[in-house]
Amino acid sequence: MLRSEAHFAATAAAFTIPFFGALADRIGACRVIMLGTAASALFAFPFFWMLNSRETWIIWLAIVVGLSLGVASVSGSIAAFYAGLFHTRIRYTGLVFCREVSGGIVGGFTPLIATSLVAWSGGSTWPVSIYMIVTALAGFVCAFFAGSIVDDPGSEGRIRQNAWRSVKT
Repeated sequence: MLRSEAHFAATAAAFTIPFFGALADRIGACRVIMLGTAASALFAFPFFWMLNSRETWIIWLAIVVGLSLGVASVSGSIAAFYAGLFHTRIRYTGLVFCREVSGGIVGGFTPLIATSLVAWSGGSTWPVSIYMIVTALAGFVCAFFAGSIVDDPGSEGRIRQNAWRSVKT
């Protein structure tokens, strides 16, 4: 990726991340994450088709759409999502554990996995698209099942208190 493409995509994301954060405040963090991960899954194959076009403006468009919509929708709402998962007494530990462990495992091995998939397929990108879809759908499923905890204001006393009691014993 050229430096100017990354700067342009990051600039676009600088405007869309706050938009998705505000949207998460209105409709719920889980819904925004589910929309973003679904969009990312749907964009996996078109993303690589656009990159393989070798047309500069199409490559720019792929990177800008991928970063400013798919990634930004999750980035803009993930803080509210994580904060809603844990009771205030264990929130920092829970948040750090979830964020750092998942980032290290999934994010850390993704380049190795993607490179191995491209080598295995003889240079084709379809296995990486499948991998992107699987990881995006994993996020979708997690947000779906966490929705009753994160997006329900009345759940703090009932669900998270019970979780805290089980941690203390």
